[in-house]
Amino acid sequence: VPAAVAATPAPVAAAPAAPAAAGNGELRIRFASDTWYEIRDRSGKVVLGGTARAGQDLSGGGTPPYKVVIGNVKGVESLTRNGAPVDLAAANRNNVARLTLP
Repeated sequence: VPAAVAATPAPVAAAPAAPAAAGNGELRIRFASDTWYEIRDRSGKVVLGGTARAGQDLSGGGTPPYKVVIGNVKGVESLTRNGAPVDLAAANRNNVARLTLP
């Protein structure tokens, strides 16, 4: 009986931690045209990356700060972090954006 009681709190304790981690620093990108992109978290791990197609809507995250590279700024409809828009225009150089999100 104690084993069953001990097993029950572990999944319950883990469940509330998952939504908090998923919501922390969440990034969302919507693409208007084909675009290469890469987003790395604090550890240098690519949390989002590849070549997106027009109309794709992706989200994810990791541990901030994030290093973001967008290969076709004009192809990004929007980039948001926790629902707040990220200004790619300030980081745009020859249609490539490189920025760090703290």
